[in-house]
Amino acid sequence: MPHVIIKLLAGRSEPQKARIAEAVCQAIIATTGNGIDAVSVSIEDVQKDAWAEVVLPGRTSSASRTGVGWIQREGGAVEEMRAGDVVWTPPGVKHWHGAAATTGMTHIALTEQVDGQVATWMEQVSDEQYRR
Repeated sequence: MPHVIIKLLAGRSEPQKARIAEAVCQAIIATTGNGIDAVSVSIEDVQKDAWAEVVLPGRTSSASRTGVGWIQREGGAVEEMRAGDVVWTPPGVKHWHGAAATTGMTHIALTEQVDGQVATWMEQVSDEQYRR
């Protein structure tokens, strides 16, 4: 049973969220052949100050779909992500990513599960980190 969690920068209306959830459900059904009763989608509002750094034990990539976003790996500079960009983060590297200060961003993140674990969530991203 596929379950998808969509995290959106807060501010979308309930009708917008419903359209997004429906579109994702239909894409999963069309791709997997599962029925609607076997697919679930949840949408979470996320405030910028609730973003947290994360360490992923397996290989991970983020494909930016729309908007402009930022990613920063521990010890590195903040990098910009634009629609169509694919960003790779090696296993075990602490990093954060999210929308740029003045735009929204959508992306698809894929990560491997290692020993039953997908992510180790760390501290929240500070304003100093977020501000370039």
